[in-house]
Amino acid sequence: MGHVVRIFICLFASAFVGVAEAQTIHGWRGDGTGVDPTANPPLEWSKEKNVAWQTEVGRGFSSPVVVGGKVFVTAEPDELVCLDKTSGKILWRKSNGVKDLPAELQNRNLDLPTDCGYASPTPCSDGKFIFAFLGTGVVSCHDLDGNRKWIRLLEIEPKESNGRSASPVLFDDHLLVHASDLFCLDAKTGKTLWQKEAKPAFGTLAVAKVGDTEVAFIPMGDVFRLSNGEKLASNLAVCEVPSPVILDSAVYFIGGKAKALRVGMRASRVSEKEKRTAEVFTPENLWETNLNDEFYASPVIHNGFIYSVTKKGVYVVLDAKSGKKLLSHDLEIDSEFGPSISMAGDKLFVFTDSGVGHVIDPGATFKLLRKNILGDGTVATPAFDAERVFIRGEKKLWCIGKTGVGVTASAGSEGGNTAANSVNTEDSAKAVTPTPIQAGPPTYFTGWRGNGDGRFPDSSPPTQWGKVSKLLHGLRSSAAKPKAETAAQGSPASSGAITEWLILGPLPAEESKGMEQAFFDEVTTQPDSGERVGDTSWKPFKTIENNLDFAALFGKDARGVAYAHSYLFAETEGKVLLSFNHYNNLKVWLNGEVAEVKNNAHSATLKEGWNRLLCKVDWAAQKGQYDIYPSLWYLGISIASLPPFEAETHNILWQARLPNWSISGPLIHGDRIYVMCEPNDLACFDKSDGRLLWIRSNNFYDALPEAEKGKAPFADIASRAARLKEVNESFVTGKWPDTNTLRERGNLNREINDLMAGIDKETYSRNWAEMHGYTVGTPVTDGEDIYIWIAYGIGARYDRDGNRKWIHFEQEMIKHHGYTSSPVLVDGKMIAYMKKLIALDMTTGKIVWRFDAANDEKLYGDHFHETPIVIQSEGKNLIYVHGMLVRPGDGKVLFDNSTWKWKASIPTAITANGKLFQFNSGGNLMIAEFPASASAPKLINTAELSLFPEAGSAYKRTFLAASPLYHEGLLYVVDCMGSCQSSTRRRRALFTNVTWGSDWSARPTSTFSALPSPAPS
Repeated sequence: MGHVVRIFICLFASAFVGVAEAQTIHGWRGDGTGVDPTANPPLEWSKEKNVAWQTEVGRGFSSPVVVGGKVFVTAEPDELVCLDKTSGKILWRKSNGVKDLPAELQNRNLDLPTDCGYASPTPCSDGKFIFAFLGTGVVSCHDLDGNRKWIRLLEIEPKESNGRSASPVLFDDHLLVHASDLFCLDAKTGKTLWQKEAKPAFGTLAVAKVGDTEVAFIPMGDVFRLSNGEKLASNLAVCEVPSPVILDSAVYFIGGKAKALRVGMRASRVSEKEKRTAEVFTPENLWETNLNDEFYASPVIHNGFIYSVTKKGVYVVLDAKSGKKLLSHDLEIDSEFGPSISMAGDKLFVFTDSGVGHVIDPGATFKLLRKNILGDGTVATPAFDAERVFIRGEKKLWCIGKTGVGVTASAGSEGGNTAANSVNTEDSAKAVTPTPIQAGPPTYFTGWRGNGDGRFPDSSPPTQWGKVSKLLHGLRSSAAKPKAETAAQGSPASSGAITEWLILGPLPAEESKGMEQAFFDEVTTQPDSGERVGDTSWKPFKTIENNLDFAALFGKDARGVAYAHSYLFAETEGKVLLSFNHYNNLKVWLNGEVAEVKNNAHSATLKEGWNRLLCKVDWAAQKGQYDIYPSLWYLGISIASLPPFEAETHNILWQARLPNWSISGPLIHGDRIYVMCEPNDLACFDKSDGRLLWIRSNNFYDALPEAEKGKAPFADIASRAARLKEVNESFVTGKWPDTNTLRERGNLNREINDLMAGIDKETYSRNWAEMHGYTVGTPVTDGEDIYIWIAYGIGARYDRDGNRKWIHFEQEMIKHHGYTSSPVLVDGKMIAYMKKLIALDMTTGKIVWRFDAANDEKLYGDHFHETPIVIQSEGKNLIYVHGMLVRPGDGKVLFDNSTWKWKASIPTAITANGKLFQFNSGGNLMIAEFPASASAPKLINTAELSLFPEAGSAYKRTFLAASPLYHEGLLYVVDCMGSCQSSTRRRRALFTNVTWGSDWSARPTSTFSALPSPAPS
């Protein structure tokens, strides 16, 4: 199985220029040189470590090819397989067999003799199309989504005794295929431009530009002019298996007889009479070295050294100038070495047929850095991409990436990606497209919660991940007074949740003193369970909600002051942020010192060992406060480490800093991630490594018509907008901006909006009570472009590279909490909801229709947080929001149920199995059948459930903001105190209630992370 070599395409410098400059080529060993200076793969891996995913793709010896966010391989006997680079999910697989050929060729016998199979040549791509050549003689072209552009058969008797393994090579719009003869095909149509007899070889030709002439070097030493197929030279060398390498005006043939030639073109008089001249190919021998061994692997040339390995595993280093052997070292592996050498970053990677990967320091001396045993290998050469290595095994494709320590990730079980492998090879691109669980809609979109229902059936994420500071890793909380200086007691608090408390109360305070009245020495107290204070005593309490509900603990009629005390054990000293969730008056002491609580937070230092935390809360009984709401008597605390700190991570592939904070969700589209950032930015990241690719602002000035921007009132704003653009670019092109630049960015945004408000205060004023920020809505894509909606009424459309196609401003003053809904795409329109329901034409950005969906001016903004959803009736799409069914075409309200217009309706409805499920924030659930008529639709409530029957008020601390999830007959929803509720559709009753600790941090940190897929259990 060793006589297999894949594609070599040279992208070269010096005298060899021109071919690679016109297009980016992806093929065997990346660009063909086997050298990727930008790669930074892990140096260590195994089946248990640094495996990002593994997917069964089928047998084959072709190497993987990475194009954008996709990976391509061929598989026996005739399949082209496309996988998602990040997850390993099979996106599509296409057959290229006799039944796929034109009708007149479907009687051909493609069962040719071969020892290395038919899926040995590696595909190649120009970044737009993928070209595959199979040992059967079939050549095909597909776009990156799997749509076949052309397919043909090269009908010629094979001259290779072991089959065909030479890979196709692209240059300009031509495709070179060495299949017994040398074929030059039109890459756009597959038609033959020329065909020439060429000596067969298992290695792949190399392409270069010599002078002004483009030429191809065949491993057996023939040279052809690419324009017309003219043979310029023969028998320059004999190198049947390894591919030639071209670098700096020289071509190298490294095999049993290694040889280097300087090549060039000179002018020669063709006709004295006509005085015509032509270029003549002039090779010149530089050196020859007899290595007296057999080579299957192709070499790497770097910094004056040639690196190769023999079939039996002898690692060889040659001087590129003289051919002198500088090093010969036996790698001592009981396996053949068929895969070719690669250089990623500044390290050499040498693989065996059995899946052993050596990482070697380059140079004239041997220095082995790592020997990695995967236990699954072939003669295929691995592909490198940024921080990942793609290794072809016997049946699987492995992705090696830095996943951290512990359980690794997988795109499928040991049997492969079962979801992907169940797909029929015909039209499989459509078959694996994620579809909503609800009946409809046919309109494709991806945005908030994927397609809106929160279900990702084709994903297999890890079940464990985290980043914990060393301080929090060993943190514990204890209600009982410590009996020793060690952490032998108490409960883990590594999540930042304090779960063990001593509770004291209620203590009747004198009305005149209130919170200032001390019932004991609050500075020195070190209480224990059962110790008395007046007529009451300290009682232990353990919570898994990270919340102390004093009204529930003491009774709804209780009044007074409550104390809560916990002992905190820290293995090391460190700075922390204590975040508090409370409504009433609060005082805090840490280790006897009064904590200054500002904006519901306090920064402090936990000392090594045991710490004392004391909190004092009253029930707000003073005049003018909500004494009718005892449920407001509660306290939640979370602890987070303050930077700088050392952290332990698990299953985190990368982390990326955001230009600013936001609570919008990320949108994954192809190989990129799009996320909103305050105050109005759309940021784009590379999905594989988290690199920030671009940022685009979307402020009031940006939304002005171009003709308006040049007018006098906006002159001062124009200069600031230009500077803001420069600052945004600095995030991408250089190192992360310093503090002054970040501050300048914030000032520029503020100044632009202030100046716009100065010109037209009524239109551009932004002095609204907006507690969630403005970039709350998640972007949405139609599969091509990205659409965004910003809470103060700006919508925009971008292509994947950040080119804005349109921007629109819709004035609407925000009520109370502002607007947090995400945009939705349906029937050629982008639908936005901000008290008004607004439809913009997806192509132009112009308003199609608008109306007040919630026209009660007295309502708080809490009515406007839900995101519209799309349901279907009689094959037609309808928009559901706020109890209404709306026709997308003209915005006509076809159904309006006022009984569904609850106060504080935050969760978004979902649909499943022909039903609509709508929670309100008070925990009330409505269930309705899908409307039977599209022209006169109705939603009839068929069931009602209350999750919080004792709430009694919208101000009850337990309420819903999260939207539900439906799965296998159960609805799941999480309340704001961290309780997971689920109910059955049939029983219409609460089924179970699970609670866990909640982190009451006031705002998410400005980072987001990518995670790998889990390993099979």
